[in-house]
Amino acid sequence: MSNIPSLDLNDFLSNDKNKKDNFVKSVGKAYQEIGFLSLKNHFLSKDNVEDLYNQIKCFFDMSSEVKSNYEFEGFKGQRGYTSFGKEHAKGKKEGDLKEFWHFGQYLSESDKLKFNYPDNPYVDEVPEFNKAGETTYKALEKTGVYVLRAIALFLELEEDHFDKYRISDALMTIYKLVWDDLCSWYLEIVKPGFEKPIDRTTYNQTISFFKKCMTIMHPFMPFITEEIWSKIKSDTESPLIISDWPKSKKVNKFIINEFESLASLISSIRKYRTEKSISLKENLILFSKLSLDNKANAVLLKLANTEVTDDFSGKQENSSSFIVGSNEFHFNNRTDEKEDFSKIQQDLDYNLGFLKSVQAKLSNKRFVD
Repeated sequence: MSNIPSLDLNDFLSNDKNKKDNFVKSVGKAYQEIGFLSLKNHFLSKDNVEDLYNQIKCFFDMSSEVKSNYEFEGFKGQRGYTSFGKEHAKGKKEGDLKEFWHFGQYLSESDKLKFNYPDNPYVDEVPEFNKAGETTYKALEKTGVYVLRAIALFLELEEDHFDKYRISDALMTIYKLVWDDLCSWYLEIVKPGFEKPIDRTTYNQTISFFKKCMTIMHPFMPFITEEIWSKIKSDTESPLIISDWPKSKKVNKFIINEFESLASLISSIRKYRTEKSISLKENLILFSKLSLDNKANAVLLKLANTEVTDDFSGKQENSSSFIVGSNEFHFNNRTDEKEDFSKIQQDLDYNLGFLKSVQAKLSNKRFVD
């Protein structure tokens, strides 16, 4: 037990930044290296614990016949009483030498309907047992909220990230990771030229990234990810279901911010090409005071067929511009003014016609009333 960290929740709840930061680091380290920790000054008081033990004794001292009234087959042990010897370890036929009671989460009536949660069974013979269980569950649940907040900070997320956590948010985050970051950006960047092979280093790194994505996706898409994993894993790697999740590491935020700015620039260039019907095969020159390094220039040329120069001698007087972040980019117009004016006039005529139709409907009493 000497190696298990003992932490004080009051350090996290205090206004002392150093204490809070140390608590966050200790929590993160404990869960990464050990998997659990000892916590004091949580929201479950000694009186609550003593009362809970007394009520537990009262319940389990009752006869098996009475206790069996609170055993429900449909709940599979997730609510209420489970009799002696019924539960067993996975893959074993012998029953465990125990009986137990399971309290579940306490939700509002609207949340019960939303999440299809069953009620906790009420024990008529020991009324205080129900109260003690609810008090204990809510106290531990409240404690868990603050531990999750500490974990969120350790993972460099917003402190309340898990407070508002929903399954849809998790899926959307993973979707963006796989579809946007991996497929839309990374694979496009590393993709070799036409009929050219990919180098071994890039190939191995790509497979490594893909494996991490499969691991993260597995809890949400277990069957298809396990099937894909079986085709790409090495002989020494375990099935996904018992594999460890990728560990969080420190990242260079400067590099991330630089790439996000580059991605925004590429998206703006693609939008401009679409609006002006300019083929990707046609090279574009942007004029800007911003200086890009060789790697960024290579990505920009590959994904947008565009180059950036700080030599403004070739810039036209009537050039157009757009802003990405705090940087302004200019480009020479590829269409004549008459064509641009014609498109603008078409848009204006359409919107004026739409406005006229809306005004006509609003002036019709039968439509409004």
